[in-house]
Amino acid sequence: MRRYITIIVLVVCFTVIGFLVFRGLERRHPAPISPINSSGSNIVLGVAFTLMPQPSDHSPGSFPSKVERAQMSDEALLALLEQLGHVPEDALLGTDWRVWKLAQQTSWWGKRLDPREFWKERVVWLDESAQSQARRYGRGYPPMPYEGSGLPQYPDDGGRVWNYSGAEGPNIHFVLSSKESAYWDKFSKTHPKPPNTIARQQQSSSENLLELRHDYEQRGNPRGTTPEELAQIEATYKRRAVELGYPQEAFEYEALFWSYVQATQQEYRELLDTGQTTNSIRVKKLLAHLAVDANYITDPLTDAQVKAANAWKVSYLQRLRREQVDESYINAYLKSWNLSSEAVFNGTNQP
Repeated sequence: MRRYITIIVLVVCFTVIGFLVFRGLERRHPAPISPINSSGSNIVLGVAFTLMPQPSDHSPGSFPSKVERAQMSDEALLALLEQLGHVPEDALLGTDWRVWKLAQQTSWWGKRLDPREFWKERVVWLDESAQSQARRYGRGYPPMPYEGSGLPQYPDDGGRVWNYSGAEGPNIHFVLSSKESAYWDKFSKTHPKPPNTIARQQQSSSENLLELRHDYEQRGNPRGTTPEELAQIEATYKRRAVELGYPQEAFEYEALFWSYVQATQQEYRELLDTGQTTNSIRVKKLLAHLAVDANYITDPLTDAQVKAANAWKVSYLQRLRREQVDESYINAYLKSWNLSSEAVFNGTNQP
């Protein structure tokens, strides 16, 4: 009996000693920390110590790339956005939903922007650049650059929300006020419009009007349009454009003709640049449905044709100068349209 008791005591002693040795080794070699991810008990530790942005590491010029951000937890990315103060330039609205959705939780989202800082070194117009920049701070519109707009009394309800959503993805809530909406609506009708905005409206009008005229002149007039009706339709397009604040020079028939030619030429060149040949189905389809002679599209424009295409721009810029419109608009147009001030205002023969 004593023999069995002795054996049991020895087994227990060896077990205790083995356990103590194992614990000692474990303290000397701690288990590695598991990778940080978007779930699990170590997420707070990861955000606080491993992924928490530091000013020296995540200045605007060294903000983590898309690939790096994709590996971060929501908490870590939110902390980065909070520090940055706006949505990063490479996060596109409509594709980078995660960044935009998280940005709405920051303290800076939707706060009013300083107009002096915002418009510094910018031309004051409601173009894609200004709207995109405002949205990166959660605002539906850029800040109003001027006071005394002559608007009726609108409530400055800065908490009104405008939703944006793409084909897929969550709603993004931008903040704006009734006053801002009214201000920019009036501004866009009473101030020069951005070059790209004019070009888009020209393209839309020119496609319809040139197609109608081509039917009338070259396809046997299948719609039975009379010359009076054709002139009335063209005048209506021009009147509506002017009412919306577009320059009347841009909607004369000659201007729309060259707008159509240049836009279609660009489409033709882009097809060739992507490897399409002149015998490909897409190129043939484009050329088969033209509202102008195909030579205007397939051949480079001559200097005389370029000058004709720019004629409305020259007339418009000269009018702006006579009306003493702010020179920043004129300079922006000159740069966008690749025109020289000498050619426009001193009557040189440059195209």
